[in-house]
Amino acid sequence: MTYQGLEPKYFNVSWLAEHVLGVGIRRSPVNAFDTATWTEMHAIFSRIRGDGYVRAVVLYGEGRCFTAGLDLHDPAIMDVVQSGGDPARRSMAIREFVERFQNAISSIEQCERPVIGVSHSYTIGLGVDILSAVDVRYASKDARFSIREARIGLAADIGTLQRFPKVVGNESWAREVALTARDFGADEARAMGFLSQGGRDGQTNGVSLACGGGGD
Repeated sequence: MTYQGLEPKYFNVSWLAEHVLGVGIRRSPVNAFDTATWTEMHAIFSRIRGDGYVRAVVLYGEGRCFTAGLDLHDPAIMDVVQSGGDPARRSMAIREFVERFQNAISSIEQCERPVIGVSHSYTIGLGVDILSAVDVRYASKDARFSIREARIGLAADIGTLQRFPKVVGNESWAREVALTARDFGADEARAMGFLSQGGRDGQTNGVSLACGGGGD
């Protein structure tokens, strides 16, 4: 639907209940984020901040998984990384790009509404950044998570390293999963404080909470 003058291509923005807005990631096949996707997400949450009718937001992924993370084949990323010119100008371009990316993720926690994140199947890399920025996290029983950046020589600097340890409250475990890039499931994530619920239908729980109820 059109929301606040926006016609999102990679998100399904719809009313799940009165005053409860659903924001569904829908960039098939695995909801990977390219520059256009996170730019669109930034615009959506910036509009939510100014929408007095919205009292809660449920952020979820459509299709096969919550998100497979960053789209490493995004031409915009390659253009920045491989841009010509002197090293100083290239470094400045990379810094500005990363700051815009970070601001897009931060728009979730800055929207001034409770945001409930609901994951299913895989939540990789950037997906953990996104979930670390929401207020409440639910997941299906089959949910798997990974701070995958270390496997490809990247730093998880879009929010995970800043937010994730504070969310879980266990810095040793947070460093372990960040340094090893290993997968961890819903049960472990809940035990470590990353999830408040890990049930059969996280989205139903999320909508219930947003409407004033509780989860399983």
